[in-house]
Amino acid sequence: MLKIKEKILLLRIRKKDRQAFGEIYNEYADQIYRFLYLRVPPADCDDLLQETFLNLWNYLSDGHKKEVANLKALLYKIAKNIVASYHENSQPEQLDLEIAVTEEKHGLVSGVATEMDLQADMQKISQAMAALENELYREILEMRFLDQLSHQEIAAVIEKDVGTTRVLLHRAIKKVKEEIGKSEQ
Repeated sequence: MLKIKEKILLLRIRKKDRQAFGEIYNEYADQIYRFLYLRVPPADCDDLLQETFLNLWNYLSDGHKKEVANLKALLYKIAKNIVASYHENSQPEQLDLEIAVTEEKHGLVSGVATEMDLQADMQKISQAMAALENELYREILEMRFLDQLSHQEIAAVIEKDVGTTRVLLHRAIKKVKEEIGKSEQ
């Protein structure tokens, strides 16, 4: 469900209002950048971010009255498709999820946990996620806990219903816990 402000901005964008589009860019650019950062080499993130928003502009301003039920989910879906296209067309470097996750969380950690504890925990989580056989599980975990998408937004991105998304997330968390349990034994 779109917020009133987003509905107004979308109407303005349909009339090719660049200032309205700039407001949407400012609202979501950091989140989409983080999403891209975890999936492609950092050197390519800026270009793919621009491509994501260009595709959104083209989608919204092409003159058709396409209904947008959830703008954030639409942006993530566009970014996900761009990442898939990127991986099909190139030989990207191996992303070190441990470093990316540690950098992501480092700024948000309270003074209670030491940096060494955080790195050890993040390493365990990263290894457990890397051990997951199901790529969809990894994507759902990243979208939920790193990108902080709602169940509805994740469902829109992966094109599944909300109930299925919740079940997949539950199973993914269970698998990560099992992997962490195995590594601690």
